[in-house]
Amino acid sequence: MALPTLTIPVDLSKKIPPEDTPSSGLPPSKATTSSFASSPSSGAPLPVTVAQEPFWKAYLNSPITFSFESEIKKAVRSCHNMQASPEAPVLRSLLKQCDGLLFLTVARAGFFLTGQAGSGLVLLKDSEGNWSAPACVGAVGGGVGLQAGGEVTDYVLFFKTEEAQEAMKGATQLVVGGSGGVAVGPLGRSGAWQYHWSLGKTRMACLYAFSLSKGWYAGGALMLQLLRGLRERNRGVYAREGEEEVAVADILGGKREPPVEARELYACLQTMTGGVAQ
Repeated sequence: MALPTLTIPVDLSKKIPPEDTPSSGLPPSKATTSSFASSPSSGAPLPVTVAQEPFWKAYLNSPITFSFESEIKKAVRSCHNMQASPEAPVLRSLLKQCDGLLFLTVARAGFFLTGQAGSGLVLLKDSEGNWSAPACVGAVGGGVGLQAGGEVTDYVLFFKTEEAQEAMKGATQLVVGGSGGVAVGPLGRSGAWQYHWSLGKTRMACLYAFSLSKGWYAGGALMLQLLRGLRERNRGVYAREGEEEVAVADILGGKREPPVEARELYACLQTMTGGVAQ
């Protein structure tokens, strides 16, 4: 299997279309950088974008991070990997049609019985096709099956329907699914299917997954995990004065403005869909 290369740059210097441009795919309110919740001071150096990073960093996403900015960079690297994949035309079509995305990097290891943990971001589209602010989530669980070794897998899960959106807005979700794959060093692919139940609700979502893996692993397993909003991290980004907690449903439901740190992710999603979100 050929090692994918990063060939699609994201040019953040390009002007974002004005507000009256239909379906830009950018967050609501919405098509200018001034619509973001905050912006760096004019004298501050601009952060290094993923497009400016050494190519090998695309294969070193950490399953556990400790900042919102790190989660954004992980998601952007996954977007670059999707664009460089032979599946790119199918993935672009899915991106236009889907109602939401879950970016998740998970580490798992074991022999027959495995444990796994990771973190990522969730975004939803509104009725006009604009992306919501991203919410940080964490995952922990385990699996059983004919499997051995350890790997780190970057998942991008596409989902559609109102039921799927409602499930992803839940503070805690029970995830039941199956996965299988092979990873040898930096080369690996995994397949997965998942059902998501939002605890306290009857909603369920069946997701399609794109994934890239690295490590030393082979096998397949049934898995059970909990997916939960990272309360402290989301509060640090979105909380208003006096708020002790920010609900995932508020972030994904358009009640919070997208932070400026997420602009690179929105630009990458816009590039993948040719500037149009449907």
